[in-house]
Amino acid sequence: EMKVAVDLDGVCAKWDLAAIRHLGLPADPYAYDAKDRWPGQEARYKRFLYDYRVYRNLDLIDGAVEGLTELDRMGHELIAVTARPPTNLIKTATAHWITQNGLPFLDLHVTGFEDKPELVNDLMVDLAIDDSPHQLKELVKYGVPVIVFHQPWNRNDPEVLKMRRFYDWRAIVDYLSERQNRSEKRV
Repeated sequence: EMKVAVDLDGVCAKWDLAAIRHLGLPADPYAYDAKDRWPGQEARYKRFLYDYRVYRNLDLIDGAVEGLTELDRMGHELIAVTARPPTNLIKTATAHWITQNGLPFLDLHVTGFEDKPELVNDLMVDLAIDDSPHQLKELVKYGVPVIVFHQPWNRNDPEVLKMRRFYDWRAIVDYLSERQNRSEKRV
């Protein structure tokens, strides 16, 4: 059994879809930073980012509930760690969304973008699942084992391309199940 830090936006929640709907503009799917995805829309994006209501109504990534539920059944300790504006309203809305969707997280941490890798490291997790090229590279610097949840915006970074990558939740569950079975046989 492992302690696993799981990112929300881009891993469990379709954050980009919510932003595209809100802004009414297509996004550059290969850019990660908002300023590159929606050039000239920084002020509108920031208002969207700080609107707690957004975090109550995000669509789920396909297979997230089933995948996380299976990992929970396998005995893994799942912790949601997300880089969002860490206001009380956004934390409450995020917790509501997790409960409303039946995600089996034991804990939730909402933190600033730059603080997330250190927080994940301090949690002493065995694994982190994330989609952000920046977060993944910083986590690796801390020595945290990572899984890349594939998104268009993380497929062009040379460092991230060297990391273990999965395209859906089923593949993550199968990989961790196989790893767990191998380690049980060694005992």
